[in-house]
Amino acid sequence: MSPHSTLPVLAVSLACHLFFKRYETAGSKSLVFLLVVVPAVFGFLPKEGPISISLSLFYTYSIFYSRLLLLITTYRLSPAHSLAKYLGPLPCKLSKFWLLYIASQGKLHLYIKCLHDKYGPIVHVGPNELSIVDCTLLPSILGAKGMPKGPYVSSHNSRHHSSSPFAVWDGRTIGNTNSGPKAAAGVLINSRDLIRHAEARKGWNATFVPAAIKGYESMLIGRVTQLVDALGEQNGRSVNISRWFSFFSFDFMGDLAFGGGFELMREGDRHGLWHTLEHGLSFPALAQHIPWCITLVQYFPMLLQNMRALNKFVAEQAKRRLQEGSVHDDLFYHLAIQTASPSGDRECDSNNAYVNAGTKIEINKNTRRVREIFQSS
Repeated sequence: MSPHSTLPVLAVSLACHLFFKRYETAGSKSLVFLLVVVPAVFGFLPKEGPISISLSLFYTYSIFYSRLLLLITTYRLSPAHSLAKYLGPLPCKLSKFWLLYIASQGKLHLYIKCLHDKYGPIVHVGPNELSIVDCTLLPSILGAKGMPKGPYVSSHNSRHHSSSPFAVWDGRTIGNTNSGPKAAAGVLINSRDLIRHAEARKGWNATFVPAAIKGYESMLIGRVTQLVDALGEQNGRSVNISRWFSFFSFDFMGDLAFGGGFELMREGDRHGLWHTLEHGLSFPALAQHIPWCITLVQYFPMLLQNMRALNKFVAEQAKRRLQEGSVHDDLFYHLAIQTASPSGDRECDSNNAYVNAGTKIEINKNTRRVREIFQSS
């Protein structure tokens, strides 16, 4: 290709880089237009000398993408980057694909620990991401007036302080129709709208007041005693302590969220419950590093089978809990306050809400709240 036909492609790659730097759009239509259609236009323009359309497109895309990648790399490593003053390994500054690889090996927690040992309490772990272990900064980050929960563009197209329309929680809740900037009411963890967050928070307030937490102690003590007794029965034999603690956590979560019924420490994983949880969260653990992939994954539903199986399992347990009731005040007992009848019969009202199709959405909201326990664990 001649310099006269190359210069426009270089200019367009620079324009695309500046656009992505400013808006970081991840919509499938925008990506196709900017990364496929725009450079293709120049590939079809008349060229000097005999050259086929396919070869012209090959040259055009090669120049466009190589220039675009060079611009992105240069900016992310340059002093002009907004996070340039923070130390971190070179691969992390370039792309989140490096942490994606580390996470796929199951060693992300150890890797992050090593980075903080080397670089200090604040580490540059992604092109636009920091890992912070300084507890004095927690109020500024997680406090009531702290930082927003992931950047986004609102449904009213008003620009918020942001660098990307997606954030970590979009990747972790991939496959859940209640994730993203327009998360439905009732979902707390990944909700970014302050009004919706406050509304969803009301349902959780009753579950973590001191009196409620005091009531959970008996469940925890019972499971701890069961774990100690089970380990004592091994008579000095070598055991997989990680698996035992996993079963302990699962049993206690079952008590806390669904009124019990799992008993992995006593019976083992006969029904594949731990397998369902582990495999259901493996893909979101990877997708959280490249949350922009959620627009692509929707076209490959087979990738979401394990997570949908987990969501189905949680929904089934929620229905079972609401039908059978509980012998102690678990999370559903307190969440049922949101659907309490005038007589105050919370358990009865929750069951009626499930049976009554007209008010089933209330149960779905409670189910989503309990599912957040699994997604945040």
